[in-house]
Amino acid sequence: MQLTSEVNASTVIEFAQQQGVQMFDLRFSDLHGLWHHVSYPVSRLTEDAFRAGFGMDGSSIRGWAAIHESDMLLIPDPTTYVLDPFSEVPTLGLIADVIDPVTRQRYDRDPRYIAGKAEMYLASSGIADAAMFGAEAVQRGGCRRHAFEGALRSGSCVSHQTRRCHRRRIQSRVKALRQSRIGVLEAEADGVRNQRRRGPQRIRSWRAGASRGRRQGAKRSVG
Repeated sequence: MQLTSEVNASTVIEFAQQQGVQMFDLRFSDLHGLWHHVSYPVSRLTEDAFRAGFGMDGSSIRGWAAIHESDMLLIPDPTTYVLDPFSEVPTLGLIADVIDPVTRQRYDRDPRYIAGKAEMYLASSGIADAAMFGAEAVQRGGCRRHAFEGALRSGSCVSHQTRRCHRRRIQSRVKALRQSRIGVLEAEADGVRNQRRRGPQRIRSWRAGASRGRRQGAKRSVG
């Protein structure tokens, strides 16, 4: 890969030809940090494609657009090209920017656009000159940290320890939900019992009031 300042669409296409690339993979992320990708034959990777982009449906991405506004474009960024070492066929990976096909403006829920705006604000405010964004390998207080510690202690794999941690968390949540549900049911049962107890008392008080009223009426008539 060449320096970023020298990379353009023709550079990427030439590199793909030299490496015998058969497919290219456009990659982007949603707001939850999940990677998505779309693969195309390398014959569709032209210089015009870097300007026109590739269509996609944004309604299938969590937290993005509704179905009536889901038409979007993926614009490959030539500075991000890399040869995928894990694909069965030679595949070129490219990170794409998401834009609106009508206004040609960047989509405001594209995490890459949000990060770019944050960098621009950082530079304009004078707080710092550069910012580094990346995934946190170990989450403080989360299952992944306990998984690493458990794997080091027991010599087992991290994924096994992670599954055990998630299983314990799920079990504790289910137990808490059951206890809260039992509490709600007990409160409802107490309310029903109290209503049943108050029912005869109301009838007796009503009968007592009615009898007092009849006695008072009888005294008036006698007087």
